[in-house]
Amino acid sequence: MSNGNSLLATKSDNVMNEIILMENNVIGNDPVNVSNIMNEYYVNITRSIGKDDSISIDDQFEDIIQTHTRRSSVLHIKESIKCDKHFSFSHINVENVWKKTILLKPS
Repeated sequence: MSNGNSLLATKSDNVMNEIILMENNVIGNDPVNVSNIMNEYYVNITRSIGKDDSISIDDQFEDIIQTHTRRSSVLHIKESIKCDKHFSFSHINVENVWKKTILLKPS
């Protein structure tokens, strides 16, 4: 007789979760080495991209917003995506939510 654990164990045994990397023409799959290589990459990659993005407790909110809205990535997104619709919230009350909830059908 089988308990639920054997089915889960069988499924997880079939999943390949080993990462193989090549660094300096050496192929490796040791989990500690792989994690160190990936960590080193992601820690250092930020030094070569972007600009200083530090915010001080003394910075004014408006200045922070102005600084970031002038960034090339933000400007590129604004130019690439044309949207003439504006998002807004509307006030609702508990009674309206209750009425909509009642109309929902269970799946």
